[in-house]
Amino acid sequence: MNEAQLSLDSLPDELICHIVDFFHPEFETHSLSCVSRRFQALVQDVRPKTQTVCEAALRSSVCWEPYMHPGTTPPRARWSHSMTRVGDNVFVFGGASHGASLFYNDLHRLDLVTHAWSRLAPSGTPPHPRGFATLLPFQRCQKLLVFGGQFNRTTPEAGWTATQWEFFNDCTVLDLVTMTWQPLVTSGDVPPPRVGHRAVMLDDDVLLVFGGTFVEYGEQHPNGNVYRYFNDLFTLDLRTARWRKIDATGDVPSPRHSTVMTAHGGRVLMFGGNGNVHRGDTDSHNDLHVLDLATMAWRLVETGLVNRPDPAWCSSSLRLGDSWAIIGGFATLGDVVLSHIRVLDLNTFEWSMPKVSGRVPQARVFQAGVFVADGWLMFGGSKGVRDFGDCSLLRLRGTPAPDLAWNDAEFALAFDLDSLSL
Repeated sequence: MNEAQLSLDSLPDELICHIVDFFHPEFETHSLSCVSRRFQALVQDVRPKTQTVCEAALRSSVCWEPYMHPGTTPPRARWSHSMTRVGDNVFVFGGASHGASLFYNDLHRLDLVTHAWSRLAPSGTPPHPRGFATLLPFQRCQKLLVFGGQFNRTTPEAGWTATQWEFFNDCTVLDLVTMTWQPLVTSGDVPPPRVGHRAVMLDDDVLLVFGGTFVEYGEQHPNGNVYRYFNDLFTLDLRTARWRKIDATGDVPSPRHSTVMTAHGGRVLMFGGNGNVHRGDTDSHNDLHVLDLATMAWRLVETGLVNRPDPAWCSSSLRLGDSWAIIGGFATLGDVVLSHIRVLDLNTFEWSMPKVSGRVPQARVFQAGVFVADGWLMFGGSKGVRDFGDCSLLRLRGTPAPDLAWNDAEFALAFDLDSLSL
């Protein structure tokens, strides 16, 4: 049999199982199982073993290491950017730079096979420059959605003084096949403009949005500003471009921004956040709320006290199976603790604290990250007025991945875990 005749189904079981071991044990292997009945049976055998290894590492011992991209130039150092993964490609959109007093609407791609960065130049009408936007794939990962965020109205010459923010509630879609930007005109119960919201995909075409904040400029506030915080819920059906406001019941969370949120088994979990940035840690949270998607009822869940994170906001999170890691954030106003990692068991609601080793990145917030084959890939962020442009990998496997890299772009659809712009 020559190379032209070689097909995936002609490979021996042992080699297919070896290939499957390189894929995300929950998201990518689901697509692999759709290739054929034989693949489905093999994936079902391998997936629990691989997931068990990764989850065990997440709960016990993780290792930071630099993520190298030889010969290519990464995006400019930035914070508040958005990041998502589709197959072998990681996309980075927008964000801001303290040094240049600029917000961006550029789009960059990281090839996970070659580790090469490239700046993309899609046609069409791109979103307005912004930070803290939602960036998620939909329609079988053929499109990316940009929603919400904020922009600084001051000019570069004016610097970061006399700041007045502009907040967004618009949607723009990037077609990854034609590489074209196009505004999405929506209808229905359109949410007010906001930033610091959180969003997850409930399925391939339905977006769920919670909370956030925005600023009204007027005479009501001594400084001319009124800060509003939300605890509302909206869904956007991307097939009809129609918004719907959800009248949730139960233990509805208090208004807040900059939480972490993930979808898991017919429910959405939300942890932490801040209800008034000017009061700092006095209005930060470390509570867990669970939304039942069948009834749209919230439930406040008491978690274990041992290893429970301190109240925090602007954390990052990573969910793998039944384990949900909360990474860093503002523990108090101005206190960043990136090396602080806690993992919640989503069955028992008990916390664990993995041992962290390796070259731990400098503490920061407003970074973004996605799950890749061996762990969580982080890019950028800021501390004070210093911006970062480095990449680090939080490795979940005990040994480095082999040099052999499998291209899963043709048949693996990898969804961002939980809108991990933050």
